[in-house]
Amino acid sequence: MSNRCERRRAARDDEPVLDEEELEWCGDDLIYVVDRTAAGFALGPTVTQMRRAAEHDARRAGWVRAKYILRELLEREAGAVRDVGWVKKIGHGLSRDIFAAEVALVDGRCDADQ
Repeated sequence: MSNRCERRRAARDDEPVLDEEELEWCGDDLIYVVDRTAAGFALGPTVTQMRRAAEHDARRAGWVRAKYILRELLEREAGAVRDVGWVKKIGHGLSRDIFAAEVALVDGRCDADQ
């Protein structure tokens, strides 16, 4: 029973990661392949669209709040943020959970922030 609870907890605590085998570059977009055309071209939503949908569906999850806060704080402190990478829960603090994500800034810097 605790094993099932752990899987459920992990599903809520970490941003869902897409299976790399299902991803394919199509021009400048990374596509989550759900089907192919008769000519063999990939059909499906972009990874950006999938991530936005996951954020919307899990808007009360801790990882969504952490991603929003990271984006807001970094935009105030460092300027424009190009991307906040996959958010993962790394532990419990005294009063809050602790999350980490790799952040890419517009000026090209990339850093892992907590």
